[in-house]
Amino acid sequence: MQQDHGFLGDFKIYICIKKMIELPDIRDYRPEDREACHELRRAAFSGIFSNFLDKDAARAGAESYSISEFGDRIGAMDTFVATLGEVLVGFCSIRFHSSTRAELLYLYVRSDYRGTGIGSQLVSHAEQQVSRAHPELVMLFLDTAVPDYNRMFWERMGYQPTGTSYCAYPTGKIPALHFEKRVGRLSAEK
Repeated sequence: MQQDHGFLGDFKIYICIKKMIELPDIRDYRPEDREACHELRRAAFSGIFSNFLDKDAARAGAESYSISEFGDRIGAMDTFVATLGEVLVGFCSIRFHSSTRAELLYLYVRSDYRGTGIGSQLVSHAEQQVSRAHPELVMLFLDTAVPDYNRMFWERMGYQPTGTSYCAYPTGKIPALHFEKRVGRLSAEK
């Protein structure tokens, strides 16, 4: 039995399909991307994350870096951005803790493009690039303070929850779920 979604429902389905067909360009971060990346992060904390975090923690997360501080921070990491035309729609940053372990520290996608595959493409691209550039890398990990929101995404990307941890914010530590994924030589040997 086919369900009639009405014009608005059909329009939303069309927009989702149109966005899914349009593949983003993924490239290395540039200093001129800092404002758009900062805004994506701020919008996530002010929007969707505020539904899962204490309001003070969400506000503190949104306001934790100035544009220039955040640009310097992600510019010092392996950071990749996704664009559609001239619009930056997502970014992903990886920070190395040692030659064999790196943290997927940031993944943000514009709210109107979530669920279109851009986050998956960014993570896959970042994993491939850092594995190629750092062949000794064997483990990627991340901590999420909003596992009720993104746990299924990380599991689909091959990350396994391994325990609890915390994310440090200006207001203090927030409980988080820790995920890990083997990459490089060890994942090929499995």
